[in-house]
Formats: sequence, structure tokens, C-alpha cells
Amino acid sequence: MKWKMELTEQMENKRRLMVFAANEYGLTSVEAVKHSQELDQLMNLYRMICQKGIAGPFFPIYRESASLR
Repeated sequence: MKWKMELTEQMENKRRLMVFAANEYGLTSVEAVKHSQELDQLMNLYRMICQKGIAGPFFPIYRESASLR
């Protein structure tokens, strides 16, 4: 299940960015909140895929915008 590994990796990376932003700028900073919300989206997507059994080459896996890379 390549999608599962890819999505899990994206969640771990987003969590690291969120923790860094919270430590660096504060828990309520724009950066920390933005990463937290994006992590929520990834986690919701993961849960939805697992619950509904949706996976495959045509399912749109979350992609970060180029500005976040």
C-alpha cells in the first residue's frame, strides 16, 4: 500500500513542521496553526481512506502547495 506509506510520511513531516513552528513562534502563531490545520486535513484523509477502503491511482492524495516546500 504505497499510498498509506506516502500519506503517513506526509503526516509525520507536517507534524515535525508544526512542532518546530510552535517551539519557534508559539502555539498560536500563524505558522503553527497553519501546519496544525494541514495535519488535520491529512489525518482526516487517512481516516476516510481507511474507513471507506478507498485507495488507488485515481484517488487524490493531499499535496502540499509549492510555497510550503
